[in-house]
Amino acid sequence: MKLADYRHEFHFGISRAYYQNGQRWLSERHLTQAAALAPSEEKQRYQYKLAALRLR
Repeated sequence: MKLADYRHEFHFGISRAYYQNGQRWLSERHLTQAAALAPSEEKQRYQYKLAALRLR
């Protein structure tokens, strides 16, 4: 995590791994971090992903 903590793609990948393991709270945490780090044109997509995660 020390190598790419500033990249939104990294946090998105970690979020997916946590989701697959059933650790939804950690998945949401990293998805939120990905949204914060994402360029403005991708922020809305992350907001949709967060909303879908919270509905499950």
